[in-house]
Order: sequence, then C-alpha cells, then structure tokens
Amino acid sequence: SVAHGRVPNAGRVVADFAAGDNATKPILLATTLVENGLDLPKCNTIFIQDAHKFGLASLHQLRGRVGRGDRRAVAIFLHPRFGERTATAAARLAAVADADAST
Repeated sequence: SVAHGRVPNAGRVVADFAAGDNATKPILLATTLVENGLDLPKCNTIFIQDAHKFGLASLHQLRGRVGRGDRRAVAIFLHPRFGERTATAAARLAAVADADAST
C-alpha cells in the first residue's frame, strides 16, 4: 500500500492497513503522515528514511507507532554515515537508540 499527501484516498489506504486489511499488501509505504496519530499495533517493523533530518520528538513518535506490550517491534533508522549528518543529528539518533535500549 502507498499513502502520501497526493494520494486521493490516502486516509482510507492507511486506515485499511492499520485495521489489519493487509494480507495481500503487507507493506505500507508512507510519508510522515504516520506520525499524525496512526496506530499500528499489529506491525512489527518500521523503516525511517533520512532519519537524521527528523527532530527527536518526531523520531520518538514514529518509533512508537509500531508494536505494543507483548508484541516486540523494531525501528530501523536509515541515515548517511558521513557528510549530511551533523553532530546534532547524530546526537538525536543516539538519544533514540539509548532510550530504546533501556526499555
């Protein structure tokens, strides 16, 4: 499933996916709209592209969108090793990793 701001039925696509109607489409590709209140407790993995460009609160919000309680979930933050990633961005990513490791 694909959802972004220019997809006319993005809300329906995301709602169907969140409801578990994803047997034939097990992957949701979305923009940061998932940060805005979408709850995906049945999903166990989220990939965040260009994670170094997000703020700390956004990274925590996105990480919290998958898994619940007894359902283990993984957040994979994709970012460049060098160059585009600033020291501040590296610190944000480390803070999210440290918070996740302590739970």
